[in-house]
Amino acid sequence: MGGRLLNGLSEKDCLCLFVTHVYELTCSVPKAVSLVAETIEDGAGEPRATFRILRRDADGAAYALRLLRKYRLTGKEIEVRKNAAFTAFRP
Repeated sequence: MGGRLLNGLSEKDCLCLFVTHVYELTCSVPKAVSLVAETIEDGAGEPRATFRILRRDADGAAYALRLLRKYRLTGKEIEVRKNAAFTAFRP
C-alpha cells in the first residue's frame, strides 16, 4: 500500500514527507530523497541515536535488534521464558 501511495504522489508531482522503516520503500520512487537518522556506536559497540538527520541513502539498518535486546525480546530470550513457563506449570 505504501508503494502505491508514494508512486501516486510522485506521478502528481506532490511534495510530501513520508516516514517509514520499510527499507524497500526508500528505493521504490526515483524522485524520493532519502533522509536517515544518524547513529554512532557507544562504548559497548551498540548503536546510539544522535538525533541528527542526514541526507543519504537508507542502509537498511533499523537497529531493531538493539531494542529487542534492551527489552529482552530476542528469539532466544523469548524461548527461554516460554520453556520456563511451561516447566513451571507441568504437574
